[in-house]
Amino acid sequence: MRWVNVLHFYQPPLSRPEIVAEAVRLSYRRVTKALLKSPNSRVTVNFAGCLLEQLLLLNQHELIADWQRLVASGQVELTGSAYWHALLPKISGEELASQVAAQEKILARLFKIARPAGFFAPELAYSPELIQWLAQRGYHYAIVDEISIDGRLDTPKQMFYRDQVSGLVLAVRQRDWSKKYPPEILTQGVDHCPQNLFTVTDGELYGLRHRDYSGKLERCWRNPKIKTETVSQAIASQDNLTAISLVAASWESWPDEIAAKQPFAVWDSRANHLQKMLWSLADLAQQAAQRFTGDSNQKWVARHLHQGLSSCAWWWASGRDFALFGSAAWGPEEIIRGAEQLVKSVRSIDNPASRPWKQQADKIFCSLQTRIWQKHWQQWKR
Repeated sequence: MRWVNVLHFYQPPLSRPEIVAEAVRLSYRRVTKALLKSPNSRVTVNFAGCLLEQLLLLNQHELIADWQRLVASGQVELTGSAYWHALLPKISGEELASQVAAQEKILARLFKIARPAGFFAPELAYSPELIQWLAQRGYHYAIVDEISIDGRLDTPKQMFYRDQVSGLVLAVRQRDWSKKYPPEILTQGVDHCPQNLFTVTDGELYGLRHRDYSGKLERCWRNPKIKTETVSQAIASQDNLTAISLVAASWESWPDEIAAKQPFAVWDSRANHLQKMLWSLADLAQQAAQRFTGDSNQKWVARHLHQGLSSCAWWWASGRDFALFGSAAWGPEEIIRGAEQLVKSVRSIDNPASRPWKQQADKIFCSLQTRIWQKHWQQWKR
């Protein structure tokens, strides 16, 4: 059988050092050493730029050197992405270009890659407009969830399609298999799996979120019956891809949400007032940054904005229980940390003409904090 496995390594840009260090110890080193000991194994990896930045600050030079070896040898194929993990269909064109360019820059710096062939959008959140923009930028393929093909989860999907508008190849994540711990299934016998398996998961699943004490991952990568390929290798063997029109969706979207025109409902639900307030603050911060381009304090305006647009604050505000190696998505402090970066972006503007913008940002922020804690204590009042 053939296994195309995509790993997404990411820690929020505001993560505490000890949290990143734990991910290094339990996941990143484990996966890296397993690959080095299995030279015939192949995997596609997305390293969020903000994670690479944090690892450099933590002096994880040996780990990065191992990744450089794996990339140079062809065992690991890297993808482009958004440096600060923003939900790309929801941010401005200027911010989109900035985040993608920053990701390309750090990959070029650390791995000598001019531009990867493929792209991994945070949360696999795509819109037709984003797909077209990526094709124009020079990307060859994008990794998408199967629901992005036709808005449904009850129809069989091919591994690859071609977007009929942009021409971009769409590499399709098999959701059911990706919602499990793939090595656990594979070690039960390849006869129980599809002959062409395409999984996309957070890299932290391998060790941090799921403890694989018996070494199932390593056994899969040593199993001669399992042929592992990078996404580009798998695409190279394809002919006459079916053309489709991509449906706006993410890897957490459901058909009823798409039918209701809420393709990114986990992060942007019409019924979630906290998320609506967060987006109001995010829109204001982006507009202020664009209005005061060239401000004497532009460096910090941009830095806070980038970090505040990380999708995490909206995820923590969703309140959903994903029931996959983790707890419900509700964290008042995490929501506020993201919102603080957005309001700090506006506050950092030096130009005196920004005063009304700052007042409006503070007003939204203060109201948001109140609503967050009211909801929290209503939930825990008993």
